[in-house]
Amino acid sequence: MELRIEALQPELVGPVRRLLDLIYADDRVVRPDFLSELPEVAAGAGDHEVLVAVAAETLGVVAVAPHATRYAEITQPGESEVRILAVAPEARGHGVGRRLVKAATTAAQAHGARHLVLSTRPGPDRAAARRLYASCGFIRQAHRDLTRGPERRLLAYAKAVTTT
Repeated sequence: MELRIEALQPELVGPVRRLLDLIYADDRVVRPDFLSELPEVAAGAGDHEVLVAVAAETLGVVAVAPHATRYAEITQPGESEVRILAVAPEARGHGVGRRLVKAATTAAQAHGARHLVLSTRPGPDRAAARRLYASCGFIRQAHRDLTRGPERRLLAYAKAVTTT
């Protein structure tokens, strides 16, 4: 499988929306304004980056938000945040998520960040994602966990990025 990671382009907006709908259907992870702004981001506007894994079809997507931008929720100065990381079910276990994390790390470096952070849900349905994060160098940051309502806890992770 010839996989490439590229910035969101206008022709990929529809496939990215469908992928996010499939992965996060009833999850409320993806903010409605994020979805509505995808065309503007594809046109080069916006304060965050959306990177897409593409082979014959759209296989994954990652969004990276620098500190003090609208989608950065847990960043501190010197950090960028992974806000969305989604891989199509049929592409899981084939290195797509790892390539997207690597692209997110490169984007964070380009933003001048020293760390890349993310948050994810606890529970068995996200265990594979947490294993991926750990294998990519993310370390649990329990003191930065988020709570959104009585049943909505998010676990925080961070990794150092090298800016050479």
